[in-house]
Amino acid sequence: MSTESYTLEYADLDALDISRLNDPQGKQELASQVLSFVNKNGFFYVKGHGLTGDQIKRQYSIGRELFNLPLEEKLRCIANTEAGDFRGYKPRSTVLLPLLRLFAYVLEIDESYFASRHRYEARGLEYLRYMKYFPRTEAEDAAVNNIWAKGHTDYNTLTFLFHQPVSGLQVQTPEGWKYVKSFEDTIIVNVAYVS
Repeated sequence: MSTESYTLEYADLDALDISRLNDPQGKQELASQVLSFVNKNGFFYVKGHGLTGDQIKRQYSIGRELFNLPLEEKLRCIANTEAGDFRGYKPRSTVLLPLLRLFAYVLEIDESYFASRHRYEARGLEYLRYMKYFPRTEAEDAAVNNIWAKGHTDYNTLTFLFHQPVSGLQVQTPEGWKYVKSFEDTIIVNVAYVS
């Protein structure tokens, strides 16, 4: 494994402090910020979300435990996603629903429009996905030009990426592809491409 270090070019992303959503003046300011962020490149940070570092670390711990299970046991946990079955714990939407209401506010439509389409009890694509990327050999990296995932757009309404100390995510800017810096107290948000 290589021990080289590189200087990375990071994208200039802005942060949205959603703890200000319940303040009328704050809501208006956040609305103009989110509109700017979405038009800029569809990525931004969320802070003031109310999730503690310990809660987020606990989720990573749960994910590690799952990946450490024997394959036979992991195969018993496969959800029937084709039938719309995404059973399991779902958080209380402390981040998703307030952002969806803010997006509706920005678009000057009923604030429940998006939130009503992301209900806990209904069939939907809200889920927490644990992903683990395993190291590749130099030959495997070379075979794909060191690209782990080609440029793409997410199909979810919003994708939340929680802090990781490794830079891998990139966003396309007018100046080219740039890395996204991860901060412990923020969530990286990617807005789906909608045509």
